[in-house]
Amino acid sequence: YNALKDVVSEKDFVILCGMLETSEPAVIKQVQQAVVSAVSSMSPAEQTGMITRRMLQAGDSKKYLYYPVLASTGDSEALDMIVKGFETESGPAKEAAFDALLAWKSFEVEGPLYAICEKPSNSSYFDRALDAYITLASDAGMTGENRLIFLRKAMSVAKTDEQKNKILRNVGRTGTFTAMIFAGEFLENNALKEN
Repeated sequence: YNALKDVVSEKDFVILCGMLETSEPAVIKQVQQAVVSAVSSMSPAEQTGMITRRMLQAGDSKKYLYYPVLASTGDSEALDMIVKGFETESGPAKEAAFDALLAWKSFEVEGPLYAICEKPSNSSYFDRALDAYITLASDAGMTGENRLIFLRKAMSVAKTDEQKNKILRNVGRTGTFTAMIFAGEFLENNALKEN
């Protein structure tokens, strides 16, 4: 199963999907990686279309197995489907959609992650969503000013001193004057002033 991803191609897609839908839980991730490899030569939109059609065939009880595969496409339509899955599903399907959001590689997942953090009904997902959001907002590929904007948003929803300290450490790495002013607002809080 571990080697599958290295030997498959687009022509194996249907067989792999059949395997995915009937696999034991212990090998699902490996089969999902193989499905990702099978469609990797296609454009993101083509991947999303192919995976979406297969999700419809799989039915409501199995479509969640394809959320991680959708996350690998990087296609905005796929992101919308995963967000909808998180908002409407429950149980393992909701977990799969959430894990797919955490695995999303581009910055466009910022909005959905922040929305999860804002909703009190998502409290069981809050810590992981905020951690992923902070990591995303701390990307050195963005300008310091942009990182500060998103880190300030994270601070507005952070609940624990540990989370706030993590945010402040990343604020300090932005190298902006505005960051210094923002961090200064927390000097009165003994649990936060070390950062």
